[in-house]
Amino acid sequence: MKPNPSFEKLDLTKTLWKTEGRRHWQFYCPLCSVTRRITLHPRPQPRHLVQVGIASAFVTMLAWPLFGLKGLVVFIPLWVGFEVLYRMRVRAEISCHACGFDPYLYLSDIPRARRSVEEFWKQKMPPKQPEPPVAP
Repeated sequence: MKPNPSFEKLDLTKTLWKTEGRRHWQFYCPLCSVTRRITLHPRPQPRHLVQVGIASAFVTMLAWPLFGLKGLVVFIPLWVGFEVLYRMRVRAEISCHACGFDPYLYLSDIPRARRSVEEFWKQKMPPKQPEPPVAP
């Protein structure tokens, strides 16, 4: 009897589960060179547009007796709210937790970014108070 060829190709050292899953953004922090990895894409994806569209269709159906077809305008405030919350999440995740560097702040105002890193380090490692001399 001939063995099954699929068993010959099976490598037990590798996992059988999908390892790719969600794509992650990997980069190095420009200040401290720590490898950073974020799970969110910097900009909303087309699937988010579909999700907000489905949510607006649902809200339009709920408000149909009041607004009718004009209720589809609810898409605009829902998209604006989603965009603001999504960008806030990305900004919170993209800042470096090791040194406090914030790329968004650096692109808009470099001196403010420097001050924020200095404040981060002051909070993380407060300056030591010199001990008073002991009287003999």
